[in-house]
Amino acid sequence: MCRLTSCCVSCRSAGGNRRLPMRENVTDEIRDLRRTLRDVVALLTLPAVWVGYSPEGIAQDLADVLLNTLSVDVIYIQLRDHTEGDIVEVAHSRNGPVAVNQVQVIAKALAPWLKTGVSDPPRRILNPLGSGTLRIAGARFGHSGDFGVLVTGSQRPDFPTKVERLLLGVGANQTAIAIQRNQAEAALRRAHDELEQRVLERTAELVKASEALQESETRFRLMVEGCKDYAIFMLDPEGRVSTWNAGAADIKGYRAEEIIGKHFSCFYPPEDLERRKPDMELRAATAEGRFEDEDWRVRKDGTRFWANVVITAIRDKEGKLIGFSKVTRDLTERKKAEDTMAALYEANLKVQEQWELSERLNRLLRTAETVVAVDRAYILLADPEGRWLEAVASLGTEEPLEAIRVPIGPEGGGVAQAYLTQQMITWDGRGPVPEELRLKPPYEQIAALRSRVFANVPLVVEGKAIGVLGVDRKHSRRPFEPATLQVLKLFAAQAALAIGNAQLYEELAVQRDRLRALMAEIFRVKEEEAKRIAHGLHDEAGQLHASVHLALEEMAAELPSSARAHLQNVRNQLDQIGGQLRRLSHELRPMVLDDLGLQPALHFLAQGVSARTGIPVTVEGSTGGRLSPVIETAIYRIVQEALANATKHAQATSVRIQLQREADTIRCAVRDDGVGFDLRAVVAKQGKPGLGLLGIRERLDALGGKCSIKSAPGRGTELLITIPINGG
Repeated sequence: MCRLTSCCVSCRSAGGNRRLPMRENVTDEIRDLRRTLRDVVALLTLPAVWVGYSPEGIAQDLADVLLNTLSVDVIYIQLRDHTEGDIVEVAHSRNGPVAVNQVQVIAKALAPWLKTGVSDPPRRILNPLGSGTLRIAGARFGHSGDFGVLVTGSQRPDFPTKVERLLLGVGANQTAIAIQRNQAEAALRRAHDELEQRVLERTAELVKASEALQESETRFRLMVEGCKDYAIFMLDPEGRVSTWNAGAADIKGYRAEEIIGKHFSCFYPPEDLERRKPDMELRAATAEGRFEDEDWRVRKDGTRFWANVVITAIRDKEGKLIGFSKVTRDLTERKKAEDTMAALYEANLKVQEQWELSERLNRLLRTAETVVAVDRAYILLADPEGRWLEAVASLGTEEPLEAIRVPIGPEGGGVAQAYLTQQMITWDGRGPVPEELRLKPPYEQIAALRSRVFANVPLVVEGKAIGVLGVDRKHSRRPFEPATLQVLKLFAAQAALAIGNAQLYEELAVQRDRLRALMAEIFRVKEEEAKRIAHGLHDEAGQLHASVHLALEEMAAELPSSARAHLQNVRNQLDQIGGQLRRLSHELRPMVLDDLGLQPALHFLAQGVSARTGIPVTVEGSTGGRLSPVIETAIYRIVQEALANATKHAQATSVRIQLQREADTIRCAVRDDGVGFDLRAVVAKQGKPGLGLLGIRERLDALGGKCSIKSAPGRGTELLITIPINGG
């Protein structure tokens, strides 16, 4: 709002329809408005002046104009040159352009404000070029500051006025317009120069192309005719073969004189002919201009190959169909490789499935049978003594697994040799099997291992042979190709991995059971010792305590009344010691746990904790009768540990213990309403669970139980344990 408008509003609000008191104010307002309009017009003409200016020239000129237009002390301009990728920084003071090092000082002083955005209300900063402070205001170049920012600073307390904000905005907008126009004109000049160069180059290329066209056509014809990797030929509009190249002869097996004039449907298998697929492909190529397919095709000898086929419609200048070009590529090897990779992936999934090891190995053998085309396959593992290789899975064999068994030695032939040398042992059937690869009597009678075309691949885990994967082609007697042998190695690696993992899991299970039994024995011994000590404190110390009391009573009868008060103090201290001994006895091993069971023992424990700490502790639910002593002891100790934590650290006002017995498990939860904690943060800080939680988990592991902790700051803590009842 201009000052004239502000004055009018204030007058109306103060006295209704009163006229302005002084005509001179109106004249000043008009003069200011004219000056503002002149300044705005001057700024609007700047883009025309800046034609061809560099970003730095624009920045320097804008700074001079604004210094002459605005009453400011410092002007800082930052422009982004998108053409060169540079950032231009310029600063002026009332004395003119500022040195480079001072520009950096100004930029550093403005940095915090620039991060929050130049559209924020004016702020004060220390004057980077002098004393005192500056009020700063600015504007963006472009809608979102794409081209940079403009910042001005003045020591005037009323800076910036609305007129100054207007002029800053106009100057920033006109600067952005000039930069955009200069960049566009530069781009147009470059594009014009590039276009001219391209026209010249294209003209020269067309001249050369025209000269080489006839030679190119000749070379193309010779290339097509001589190409052997692709079958390239022409069809007439009805689908009859009209041309033939060397690649077509090699891939499809026809000579040119045998196939030219015949319909191309002879390349399709019977199932495709029944569906009239050849006619469909020609119709699709006619309608769309091109048709592509991958499917089985048939050679002259009747064998199939996987082909990529592209049929393209050929039309004359008037658009009339004059025939089709057909390009066929034999992708049989690629198809085999893809099928092999898919089978290996499937085999990898099969060996990881949750089946028994024998079932996983049988599934692996069935996959191998499909991929490498074998008649029989088997997996033999070495026995623990390293004397025999015994079958654990087989495919295509008639004997039971226990009958497929060979010694690890010369009598085991190629099977044992593959195991001992950790090398693949193969024979291609071209001649009798060498003596060193033959099974010796009586093992040559094992029908599953008799073949003249076989491959035995060692199963190796961490450098140690554990068995052999064997396959054969007893019926087809077709030798194994090198690629097939490589695939067999991959299958052997999969089988070895599955077997090694199974053995490792079995060993870990045994070790886990041993550890569980050891921990159970440790806890049993600890509880027995605690029980012995607790009973000693309860019985022997109790008797001694009673004897001392009797002795003190006899002494009191003989002492004068003046000494009896001191003797009473001794009795009181003795009672305190007795109470401490009883409490210690209960904490070590409460007799109520052995005599009455878990539930009464927890009530007794809760009463004792409440009496000592003043925190209400309640026990809810039921165990549904007595549990095994081991389980009752474990739950009691875990609850005892949880109550100790709740009373010492949780700042709780109440604690609940809940028991629940299900069909085959017992559940116990301890919940407090204390301060809670961030479990992840605590574990991350300590690097591992605390000793209390570790002891709880060790007790539960010994019984096959589980525990979980739920807690959050301000929400209390819950410890939940679950133990299988048959675990005790």
